Amino acid sequence: MLSLALLLLLPLAQVQPIVKEFSTHWHPADTIRTGLDRLVEVVICPSQDTQGGHLLAVDSSGKIAELRYADRKWTVERVFPVGEAVTCATTGAPRPDGVWTLYVGTKSGRVIEVSRGPVGWTKREIIAVSPPIRNLAATEPDRPGPSQLFVIDGKALVTNLRVATAGSWYSTTLPPTEGGAGKICFDYRRTGLVAVTAGPKGVIYKFLQDSVGQWSGGPWATLSGPVMDMAASADPTARDIVVFYSGQDGIFRYLFYGRMEDEKSRLPIANGTVHLIGKGDQRRFNEFFAMSGREFCMFEYSTKAEDWVKESIASLPGTVVSTTFGPGRGSNYHQMYAAMLDGTVYEIVREGLEEE
Repeated sequence: MLSLALLLLLPLAQVQPIVKEFSTHWHPADTIRTGLDRLVEVVICPSQDTQGGHLLAVDSSGKIAELRYADRKWTVERVFPVGEAVTCATTGAPRPDGVWTLYVGTKSGRVIEVSRGPVGWTKREIIAVSPPIRNLAATEPDRPGPSQLFVIDGKALVTNLRVATAGSWYSTTLPPTEGGAGKICFDYRRTGLVAVTAGPKGVIYKFLQDSVGQWSGGPWATLSGPVMDMAASADPTARDIVVFYSGQDGIFRYLFYGRMEDEKSRLPIANGTVHLIGKGDQRRFNEFFAMSGREFCMFEYSTKAEDWVKESIASLPGTVVSTTFGPGRGSNYHQMYAAMLDGTVYEIVREGLEEE
Protein backbone atom coordinates (compact mmCIF):
# COMPACT_ATOMS: atom_id res chain seq x y z
CA MET A 1 0.00 0.00 0.00
CA LEU A 2 1.24 3.49 -0.82
CA SER A 3 2.32 5.52 2.16
CA LEU A 4 0.73 8.81 3.09
CA ALA A 5 3.77 10.64 1.72
CA LEU A 6 3.31 9.10 -1.72
CA LEU A 7 -0.44 9.70 -1.64
CA LEU A 8 0.27 13.38 -1.14
CA LEU A 9 2.64 13.34 -4.08
CA LEU A 10 0.38 11.51 -6.50
CA PRO A 11 -3.38 12.03 -6.17
CA LEU A 12 -5.30 8.75 -6.45
CA ALA A 13 -7.28 9.98 -9.43
CA GLN A 14 -4.12 10.14 -11.55
CA VAL A 15 -2.01 7.50 -13.26
CA GLN A 16 1.29 7.01 -11.43
CA PRO A 17 4.29 8.17 -13.49
CA ILE A 18 7.50 6.19 -13.68
CA VAL A 19 10.02 7.48 -11.15
CA LYS A 20 13.71 6.94 -11.88
CA GLU A 21 15.79 7.12 -8.74
CA PHE A 22 19.30 8.55 -8.99
CA SER A 23 19.56 7.35 -12.56
CA THR A 24 22.10 10.08 -13.18
CA HIS A 25 24.94 10.74 -10.76
CA TRP A 26 26.65 14.11 -10.68
CA HIS A 27 30.05 15.17 -9.41
CA PRO A 28 32.31 18.25 -9.51
CA ALA A 29 34.48 18.66 -12.61
CA ASP A 30 36.44 21.78 -13.61
CA THR A 31 37.05 24.95 -11.62
CA ILE A 32 36.88 27.81 -14.13
CA ARG A 33 38.64 31.15 -13.53
CA THR A 34 36.89 33.93 -15.45
CA GLY A 35 39.24 36.78 -14.55
CA LEU A 36 36.23 38.84 -13.44
CA ASP A 37 34.98 39.79 -10.01
CA ARG A 38 31.55 40.57 -8.59
CA LEU A 39 29.80 38.20 -11.00
CA VAL A 40 26.04 38.52 -11.40
CA GLU A 41 25.37 35.61 -13.80
CA VAL A 42 26.83 32.75 -15.78
CA VAL A 43 24.94 31.57 -18.87
CA ILE A 44 25.43 28.97 -21.59
CA CYS A 45 25.70 30.06 -25.21
CA PRO A 46 26.72 27.07 -27.36
CA SER A 47 29.00 27.51 -30.30
CA GLN A 48 28.09 26.40 -33.80
CA ASP A 49 31.29 24.39 -33.52
CA THR A 50 29.95 21.08 -32.20
CA GLN A 51 33.37 20.19 -30.78
CA GLY A 52 33.19 23.01 -28.21
CA GLY A 53 30.83 25.05 -26.12
CA HIS A 54 30.77 28.48 -24.55
CA LEU A 55 30.01 29.99 -21.18
CA LEU A 56 29.45 33.70 -20.76
CA ALA A 57 30.18 35.16 -17.32
CA VAL A 58 28.87 38.67 -16.61
CA ASP A 59 29.97 40.92 -13.77
CA SER A 60 28.21 43.93 -12.23
CA SER A 61 30.52 46.46 -13.94
CA GLY A 62 29.37 45.23 -17.33
CA LYS A 63 32.31 43.05 -18.33
CA ILE A 64 31.59 39.78 -20.15
CA ALA A 65 34.06 36.90 -20.24
CA GLU A 66 33.65 34.39 -23.07
CA LEU A 67 34.86 30.97 -21.94
CA ARG A 68 35.36 28.13 -24.42
CA TYR A 69 35.62 24.40 -23.79
CA ALA A 70 37.99 22.68 -26.20
CA ASP A 71 40.66 19.98 -25.92
CA ARG A 72 39.07 18.93 -22.62
CA LYS A 73 39.72 22.22 -20.87
CA TRP A 74 38.18 25.67 -20.36
CA THR A 75 39.99 28.82 -21.53
CA VAL A 76 39.08 32.52 -21.53
CA GLU A 77 38.66 33.48 -25.18
CA ARG A 78 38.11 37.18 -24.62
CA VAL A 79 36.73 39.78 -22.20
CA PHE A 80 34.65 42.66 -23.55
CA PRO A 81 32.45 45.41 -22.02
CA VAL A 82 28.72 46.06 -22.19
CA GLY A 83 29.40 49.72 -21.47
CA GLU A 84 27.43 50.17 -18.25
CA ALA A 85 26.54 48.53 -14.94
CA VAL A 86 24.68 45.24 -15.25
CA THR A 87 22.08 43.78 -12.85
CA CYS A 88 21.18 40.46 -14.54
CA ALA A 89 21.55 38.36 -17.68
CA THR A 90 19.95 35.44 -19.48
CA THR A 91 20.25 33.57 -22.75
CA GLY A 92 17.66 32.72 -25.38
CA ALA A 93 17.17 31.77 -29.03
CA PRO A 94 14.47 34.24 -30.11
CA ARG A 95 14.72 33.77 -33.89
CA PRO A 96 13.85 30.84 -36.16
CA ASP A 97 17.55 30.19 -36.84
CA GLY A 98 17.84 28.87 -33.28
CA VAL A 99 21.11 30.70 -32.55
CA TRP A 100 21.58 31.32 -28.82
CA THR A 101 21.99 34.97 -27.80
CA LEU A 102 22.88 36.74 -24.56
CA TYR A 103 20.63 39.40 -23.02
CA VAL A 104 21.79 41.69 -20.22
CA GLY A 105 19.69 43.95 -18.02
CA THR A 106 21.30 47.16 -16.87
CA LYS A 107 21.05 49.47 -13.90
CA SER A 108 19.81 52.21 -16.26
CA GLY A 109 16.84 50.08 -17.41
CA ARG A 110 18.15 49.02 -20.81
CA VAL A 111 17.99 45.47 -22.17
CA ILE A 112 20.94 44.84 -24.46
CA GLU A 113 21.19 41.98 -26.92
CA VAL A 114 24.74 40.65 -27.22
CA SER A 115 25.18 38.32 -30.18
CA ARG A 116 28.13 36.49 -31.74
CA GLY A 117 28.89 37.21 -35.37
CA PRO A 118 31.66 36.27 -37.81
CA VAL A 119 33.90 39.08 -36.53
CA GLY A 120 33.10 38.92 -32.82
CA TRP A 121 30.35 40.09 -30.50
CA THR A 122 27.89 42.88 -31.33
CA LYS A 123 25.57 44.80 -29.00
CA ARG A 124 22.26 46.56 -29.48
CA GLU A 125 19.51 47.87 -27.23
CA ILE A 126 16.13 46.17 -27.71
CA ILE A 127 14.04 47.96 -25.06
CA ALA A 128 14.33 50.48 -22.22
CA VAL A 129 12.08 50.16 -19.15
CA SER A 130 11.84 51.69 -15.68
CA PRO A 131 15.24 51.26 -14.02
CA PRO A 132 16.85 49.26 -12.66
CA ILE A 133 16.04 45.95 -14.32
CA ARG A 134 15.36 43.50 -11.49
CA ASN A 135 15.30 40.25 -13.40
CA LEU A 136 15.55 38.77 -16.89
CA ALA A 137 14.28 35.36 -17.91
CA ALA A 138 13.74 33.54 -21.19
CA THR A 139 11.95 30.40 -22.25
CA GLU A 140 14.42 27.59 -22.79
CA PRO A 141 16.53 28.20 -25.90
CA ASP A 142 16.85 24.52 -26.79
CA ARG A 143 13.10 23.93 -27.03
CA PRO A 144 11.40 23.93 -30.46
CA GLY A 145 10.48 27.39 -31.71
CA PRO A 146 11.80 30.85 -30.87
CA SER A 147 12.43 31.81 -27.25
CA GLN A 148 10.49 34.57 -25.54
CA LEU A 149 12.13 37.11 -23.24
CA PHE A 150 10.66 38.46 -19.98
CA VAL A 151 11.86 41.64 -18.24
CA ILE A 152 11.01 42.58 -14.65
CA ASP A 153 11.59 46.33 -14.39
CA GLY A 154 12.21 48.74 -11.53
CA LYS A 155 8.47 49.01 -10.88
CA ALA A 156 8.23 45.19 -10.65
CA LEU A 157 6.13 44.97 -13.84
CA VAL A 158 6.76 42.16 -16.34
CA THR A 159 7.26 42.90 -20.05
CA ASN A 160 7.11 40.01 -22.52
CA LEU A 161 9.26 40.39 -25.66
CA ARG A 162 9.07 38.34 -28.87
CA VAL A 163 10.71 38.74 -32.27
CA ALA A 164 8.12 39.50 -34.96
CA THR A 165 8.27 37.99 -38.44
CA ALA A 166 9.93 41.14 -39.80
CA GLY A 167 12.74 40.79 -37.27
CA SER A 168 11.66 43.63 -34.97
CA TRP A 169 10.76 43.12 -31.32
CA TYR A 170 7.12 43.01 -30.20
CA SER A 171 6.32 43.67 -26.55
CA THR A 172 3.31 43.18 -24.30
CA THR A 173 2.82 43.45 -20.54
CA LEU A 174 1.74 40.64 -18.25
CA PRO A 175 -1.12 41.40 -15.84
CA PRO A 176 0.25 42.79 -12.56
CA THR A 177 1.24 40.65 -9.59
CA GLU A 178 0.10 41.90 -6.18
CA GLY A 179 2.98 43.88 -4.71
CA GLY A 180 4.93 43.53 -7.96
CA ALA A 181 6.75 40.57 -9.51
CA GLY A 182 10.15 39.43 -8.30
CA LYS A 183 10.46 36.02 -9.97
CA ILE A 184 9.00 34.26 -13.00
CA CYS A 185 9.06 30.68 -14.33
CA PHE A 186 7.39 28.81 -17.19
CA ASP A 187 5.56 25.72 -18.32
CA TYR A 188 4.98 24.62 -21.91
CA ARG A 189 1.51 23.41 -22.90
CA ARG A 190 -0.19 22.52 -26.14
CA THR A 191 -2.66 25.27 -25.28
CA GLY A 192 0.12 27.85 -24.96
CA LEU A 193 2.91 29.11 -22.75
CA VAL A 194 2.20 29.33 -19.00
CA ALA A 195 3.99 31.97 -16.91
CA VAL A 196 4.00 31.93 -13.12
CA THR A 197 4.97 35.09 -11.22
CA ALA A 198 5.47 35.81 -7.52
CA GLY A 199 6.41 38.80 -5.45
CA PRO A 200 6.68 40.23 -1.93
CA LYS A 201 3.11 39.45 -0.84
CA GLY A 202 3.42 35.66 -1.12
CA VAL A 203 0.70 35.55 -3.79
CA ILE A 204 1.55 33.44 -6.85
CA TYR A 205 -0.10 34.23 -10.19
CA LYS A 206 -0.50 31.95 -13.19
CA PHE A 207 -1.04 33.35 -16.69
CA LEU A 208 -1.73 31.63 -20.02
CA GLN A 209 -0.59 33.10 -23.34
CA ASP A 210 -3.04 32.77 -26.23
CA SER A 211 -2.29 32.29 -29.93
CA VAL A 212 -1.86 36.04 -30.55
CA GLY A 213 0.47 36.59 -27.60
CA GLN A 214 -1.98 38.04 -25.08
CA TRP A 215 -2.05 36.96 -21.43
CA SER A 216 -4.89 36.07 -19.07
CA GLY A 217 -5.05 34.59 -15.60
CA GLY A 218 -4.88 35.51 -11.93
CA PRO A 219 -3.93 34.34 -8.43
CA TRP A 220 -2.95 30.66 -8.23
CA ALA A 221 -1.80 30.24 -4.61
CA THR A 222 -1.30 32.34 -1.49
CA LEU A 223 1.63 31.51 0.78
CA SER A 224 2.79 32.95 4.09
CA GLY A 225 6.27 33.80 2.79
CA PRO A 226 7.35 36.18 0.00
CA VAL A 227 9.37 34.60 -2.79
CA MET A 228 13.15 34.29 -2.56
CA ASP A 229 13.63 31.88 -5.48
CA MET A 230 11.41 29.86 -7.79
CA ALA A 231 11.74 27.20 -10.51
CA ALA A 232 9.34 25.12 -12.59
CA SER A 233 9.18 21.42 -13.28
CA ALA A 234 6.82 18.75 -14.60
CA ASP A 235 3.63 17.86 -12.72
CA PRO A 236 3.39 14.15 -11.85
CA THR A 237 -0.38 14.31 -12.35
CA ALA A 238 -0.02 15.96 -15.80
CA ARG A 239 -2.67 18.42 -14.67
CA ASP A 240 -0.73 21.54 -13.76
CA ILE A 241 2.62 23.25 -13.55
CA VAL A 242 4.92 22.38 -10.63
CA VAL A 243 6.62 25.25 -8.83
CA PHE A 244 9.53 24.75 -6.46
CA TYR A 245 9.17 27.82 -4.24
CA SER A 246 11.73 29.08 -1.72
CA GLY A 247 10.21 31.67 0.60
CA GLN A 248 11.91 34.50 2.43
CA ASP A 249 10.54 32.93 5.61
CA GLY A 250 13.00 30.07 5.02
CA ILE A 251 10.22 27.61 4.16
CA PHE A 252 10.36 25.62 0.91
CA ARG A 253 7.19 24.55 -0.94
CA TYR A 254 6.44 22.03 -3.68
CA LEU A 255 3.29 23.30 -5.43
CA PHE A 256 1.13 21.61 -8.04
CA TYR A 257 -2.38 20.30 -8.66
CA GLY A 258 -3.96 19.25 -5.37
CA ARG A 259 -1.06 20.60 -3.29
CA MET A 260 -1.75 24.32 -3.25
CA GLU A 261 -2.34 24.80 0.48
CA ASP A 262 0.58 26.35 2.32
CA GLU A 263 0.93 23.66 5.00
CA LYS A 264 0.44 20.70 2.65
CA SER A 265 2.92 22.01 0.08
CA ARG A 266 5.87 22.39 2.46
CA LEU A 267 9.03 20.38 1.88
CA PRO A 268 11.18 20.75 5.05
CA ILE A 269 14.17 18.85 3.66
CA ALA A 270 14.75 21.75 1.24
CA ASN A 271 14.10 24.67 3.62
CA GLY A 272 16.36 27.65 2.99
CA THR A 273 17.57 26.54 -0.44
CA VAL A 274 18.32 29.08 -3.19
CA HIS A 275 19.54 29.17 -6.80
CA LEU A 276 17.06 26.51 -7.82
CA ILE A 277 17.38 24.49 -11.02
CA GLY A 278 14.08 22.86 -11.95
CA LYS A 279 12.62 22.21 -15.37
CA GLY A 280 14.75 21.36 -18.37
CA ASP A 281 14.72 19.02 -21.32
CA GLN A 282 16.50 16.46 -19.13
CA ARG A 283 14.60 17.35 -15.98
CA ARG A 284 12.12 15.12 -14.11
CA PHE A 285 9.32 16.14 -11.78
CA ASN A 286 10.86 14.15 -8.94
CA GLU A 287 14.20 15.99 -8.83
CA PHE A 288 15.61 19.47 -8.54
CA PHE A 289 18.94 21.08 -7.66
CA ALA A 290 19.71 23.97 -5.32
CA MET A 291 22.25 25.55 -2.99
CA SER A 292 21.72 24.52 0.64
CA GLY A 293 24.14 26.64 2.64
CA ARG A 294 27.53 26.00 1.00
CA GLU A 295 26.43 22.67 -0.50
CA PHE A 296 25.22 22.24 -4.08
CA CYS A 297 22.59 19.53 -3.64
CA MET A 298 20.32 17.23 -5.58
CA PHE A 299 16.84 16.57 -4.17
CA GLU A 300 14.91 13.55 -5.41
CA TYR A 301 11.72 11.77 -4.47
CA SER A 302 12.58 8.16 -3.60
CA THR A 303 9.91 5.48 -3.91
CA LYS A 304 12.01 3.27 -1.65
CA ALA A 305 12.09 5.82 1.15
CA GLU A 306 8.63 7.13 0.16
CA ASP A 307 9.96 10.59 0.81
CA TRP A 308 12.30 13.23 -0.59
CA VAL A 309 16.01 12.64 -0.12
CA LYS A 310 18.92 15.06 -0.34
CA GLU A 311 22.36 14.33 -1.79
CA SER A 312 25.25 16.79 -1.56
CA ILE A 313 27.13 17.00 -4.87
CA ALA A 314 29.74 19.65 -4.08
CA SER A 315 30.82 21.95 -1.29
CA LEU A 316 31.41 25.44 -2.73
CA PRO A 317 33.41 28.11 -0.90
CA GLY A 318 32.23 31.69 -0.99
CA THR A 319 29.02 33.26 -2.28
CA VAL A 320 27.10 31.68 -5.17
CA VAL A 321 25.31 34.27 -7.32
CA SER A 322 23.77 32.06 -10.02
CA THR A 323 23.40 28.49 -11.24
CA THR A 324 22.56 27.22 -14.71
CA PHE A 325 22.01 23.98 -16.60
CA GLY A 326 22.62 23.21 -20.27
CA PRO A 327 25.07 22.09 -23.00
CA GLY A 328 28.03 24.13 -21.77
CA ARG A 329 30.55 21.80 -23.39
CA GLY A 330 28.68 21.84 -26.69
CA SER A 331 27.68 18.21 -26.38
CA ASN A 332 24.34 16.43 -26.33
CA TYR A 333 24.73 15.97 -22.58
CA HIS A 334 24.06 18.89 -20.29
CA GLN A 335 26.18 20.13 -17.43
CA MET A 336 25.52 22.41 -14.43
CA TYR A 337 27.45 25.51 -13.40
CA ALA A 338 27.59 27.58 -10.21
CA ALA A 339 28.98 31.12 -10.48
CA MET A 340 30.70 32.65 -7.47
CA LEU A 341 30.83 36.34 -6.59
CA ASP A 342 34.64 36.26 -6.79
CA GLY A 343 34.59 35.28 -10.48
CA THR A 344 35.07 31.52 -10.11
CA VAL A 345 32.68 29.14 -11.88
CA TYR A 346 32.33 25.53 -10.71
CA GLU A 347 31.29 22.87 -13.22
CA ILE A 348 29.27 19.77 -12.29
CA VAL A 349 28.94 16.90 -14.76
CA ARG A 350 27.24 13.54 -14.99
CA GLU A 351 29.27 10.54 -13.92
CA GLY A 352 31.20 9.03 -16.82
CA LEU A 353 30.51 11.94 -19.19
CA GLU A 354 33.26 14.35 -18.20
CA GLU A 355 35.39 13.27 -21.17
CA GLU A 356 32.56 13.50 -23.72
